Amino acid sequence: MNPPTPTIVASMSPVASASVGCLLFGHRVHYTSIAIDGYTPCARCHAAILEQGNNVSRVAHTLSCFFGKHNYISIATRAAHHEYVCEKCGHSLLFELARDPYAIPRKFKKRVSYGCGLFGHRVHFVATGSKATEYACQCGHPFIKAQRALTVIRHPLACVLLGHFVAVNEIRGEWAEYVCRRCGHPFYFRLERFRPARI
Repeated sequence: MNPPTPTIVASMSPVASASVGCLLFGHRVHYTSIAIDGYTPCARCHAAILEQGNNVSRVAHTLSCFFGKHNYISIATRAAHHEYVCEKCGHSLLFELARDPYAIPRKFKKRVSYGCGLFGHRVHFVATGSKATEYACQCGHPFIKAQRALTVIRHPLACVLLGHFVAVNEIRGEWAEYVCRRCGHPFYFRLERFRPARI
């Protein structure tokens, strides 16, 4: 009598499952750090993302930030606004100097403004560049759009469900600004050589 044939269970490797996750939802960024040489690995599948040429990277929402709180630090004062970036996901904020509720701590946690996300961001003008206009909502959410004189900006459903399709817009000191090609949402990533050492 032959012994029973062992059952072979094929499990999906972590990289393969991560690649499916990236395919469905976008790549995962890790603590806003990017490499200067153009090879920044996705924290899930290790594919090269956030290149500094004209290539577009699809980045996923960081759910712990989206459903929890962003961890913001101050990075600049420009165009009569304080500018902040989430250390975990790169989400940026712009607050007018006179209306900045976070001017004193300079490092803070903040939830997403779900009302603005649902009904649209009521935006004001921040600055005009050669190709686009920068706006900010009272909740701090900034946008960079080709259209001028906008007063309300809504996130397209594609960005909400599928993540953002970002490409580098400009380098500002130690930070690289990426902008979503669909909705105009800017993200900031610190160039690796400026990243503080983690203990």
